[in-house]
Amino acid sequence: MKYIEIKKYAFNKLSSEQLIELCQLYNNTLEKAFVWQKESRIDLDSFVKMIDVELAYLAYEEEQLVGFLTLYEPDTFIHFLFIDTALQKSGVGSALLGKIELDFPNEDISLKCLLQNKNALSFYKKKGFKVVETKDDLGLESYQLLVKESQADV
Repeated sequence: MKYIEIKKYAFNKLSSEQLIELCQLYNNTLEKAFVWQKESRIDLDSFVKMIDVELAYLAYEEEQLVGFLTLYEPDTFIHFLFIDTALQKSGVGSALLGKIELDFPNEDISLKCLLQNKNALSFYKKKGFKVVETKDDLGLESYQLLVKESQADV
């Protein structure tokens, strides 16, 4: 893996070019990795509404966006973690999670992951996340709620 640079932004500090890049990466990843979801592409306005109160962590490799993580800071809840499909399993996701852990060392970190997304579930469990709730009666929207306890709790 080449050097990954992670930049942190409050949502309102993201440029329109960055928002377009994020939306494109989101859509491209959904299309290639979330094969169970039909018609999953969204437009820029819808994407912006989904992340408009979150922190955004952008991962760059040689100035090219290769992944991002959005975090709802009041709950240290990871809303999105998307990595370019060509670079999945290369350390980009680990780097983004590591940055969150450094920025919030005394906070538990939580997220929801679709049950269909088996690669992501496996990744989060390897990173120390524990399942605290399973909702398996929602069809393709069934999910697990996962939490990683802060180092202060351990």
